[in-house]
Amino acid sequence: MKATKLIFCVFLLTSCLSDYKLDTLNNDFKIGYVELSRYRNIYYQDQGLFHRKCVYSVIVDDQFIYVKTHPFNKQNTLVKDSSMLFVIDLEKYKLQPDQENSPGILGPFKEEDFKNSTLGRSIKNEDWLEYPFE
Repeated sequence: MKATKLIFCVFLLTSCLSDYKLDTLNNDFKIGYVELSRYRNIYYQDQGLFHRKCVYSVIVDDQFIYVKTHPFNKQNTLVKDSSMLFVIDLEKYKLQPDQENSPGILGPFKEEDFKNSTLGRSIKNEDWLEYPFE
């Protein structure tokens, strides 16, 4: 009986120690994941902004966070050959922080459409911060 309780306690303690990583993008927004890097997200007040997307690259400035994501398919497999770009207007998002439904999130944009847009023309490829995932 004591051995069963001990095994249960060890299992409970180790299952609570999940892998996570969280980095600050600015004072209010963070980027990170819990357990698997393919579930990386942008966080505001401990709430993930995106659903069924993996954030893999960002640019942060005083007004916007530019975000590149890969979607997940219905089988929950990451679709690496498909990208969607979003622009988070920091002030607008803070006024109505409603994840992807917030008027502070612009997009999704296809990569070519974004590059040709007013917001995208000023961004260079070397400005993107890459976040690797498994």
